[in-house]
Amino acid sequence: MSSSTSPEVIIKKLEAIHEKLKEISVQRKSLVTRLNEIKGELSVYRKLVDEKVEKMSNLHQRIQKLRRRKEILSSKREELKRLLSVLNKEFSQIQIENISLSYVDRQIKQAKRKLKRLDSIYETRELSVRSERELTRQIKRIENKLRELKEIREKILRKRKLEKQITATGEKIRRTLQQEKEIEAEIKNIEKELKEIEKTAVNDQIKMNQLIKEIIKVKDELNEVNQMQESLKEEWKNAINLLGLPSGTQLSIDIIREYLSSRRDKARNGLKKLMEKKSLTFDEFKALVEEGLI
Repeated sequence: MSSSTSPEVIIKKLEAIHEKLKEISVQRKSLVTRLNEIKGELSVYRKLVDEKVEKMSNLHQRIQKLRRRKEILSSKREELKRLLSVLNKEFSQIQIENISLSYVDRQIKQAKRKLKRLDSIYETRELSVRSERELTRQIKRIENKLRELKEIREKILRKRKLEKQITATGEKIRRTLQQEKEIEAEIKNIEKELKEIEKTAVNDQIKMNQLIKEIIKVKDELNEVNQMQESLKEEWKNAINLLGLPSGTQLSIDIIREYLSSRRDKARNGLKKLMEKKSLTFDEFKALVEEGLI
């Protein structure tokens, strides 16, 4: 057995490999821990982003509903404005003197009393032709006056009704416009909230991208460490084979030393027996072969 493959040299090599494997094991454990930490942090940010995306979606839907509501109110307000225009036009077309309804009612009562009195005269008295004609003219004049008063009364009532309708319609327009303004203010508040969420979501996404890059970097480092570990394990196996030990044997350096010391003792005993022409045990013969003495 050459000096480079002597047991002591191989053991020293195994010791060096063992130390490297311990260092790599610590390094690998640290990388795995860091990888899990980054994955955990990434999971937290991903959950945050998902929650913000869902919230932004809900806010966008809310804005759409508010805008549809505002469109309905705006359409209603336009209809009310058209109605108000019609009412105002009709109101302006009613031309009457500035007199009260109570005054007109009194005039109507007086006219009716006069008409009733004249009708009674016409029915109960004997009148000359001239008197009858004069009475007929008076009755006709009062009837015309009564009809005019009734028309004035209807106009006054219609104008009062129009005033109420105009006031009510104007109030509806004001309330509708106020509702539109409130909706517009709510939309602006939601849009402001959306911008704030989007800003934080973008920052979260940037952080996620950084974490993903870091995960890739750590995985690359871990793969490199794994390759080094596998390479050292292969060197360990080859060294074990050089010592004549099964490659699958999991032994510590101390046990290997004890094993080699025991094998040397067996080999020495075997050589002694050979010189004394005595028979060897299987272990002694095996030790002589593994030590390269036969």
